Amino acid sequence: MKRVRVVAGVVLRGQQVLVCQRSMTQFPPGVWEFPGGKVEGRETDEAALARELREELGIQVVVGGQVGVNEHRYGDTTIVLVAYVAVIEVGEPVPHEHDAIRWVGRESLRQLEWAPADIPLLGAVDALLEGAAPY
Repeated sequence: MKRVRVVAGVVLRGQQVLVCQRSMTQFPPGVWEFPGGKVEGRETDEAALARELREELGIQVVVGGQVGVNEHRYGDTTIVLVAYVAVIEVGEPVPHEHDAIRWVGRESLRQLEWAPADIPLLGAVDALLEGAAPY
């Protein structure tokens, strides 16, 4: 069984969070996720998340506290998904690798078709949005 550590950014802006739709060439295709990617080599989670958000969305972020952790099995690979709060410091997100991006509030969060690994994080993100301060 292969284990892969993946980081995700819960990018907040006021009472909304940034979500990204996976392209049809990614697995699983067309579902929504919190942006991020694999931790490489000796990177810290925070460095990996900052790099991934810069590469995928063209933004520089400040990475904050951990939101949650979920392990999910895709075939013979288990991903350990660790989500962190992130706040944009520079830039506006542009979908370089995703089919679409959206800012969504609590009312829309659960109306999307989510990547299975991200679903267990929705409760923690919902709670964050409920008490989110304007950024």
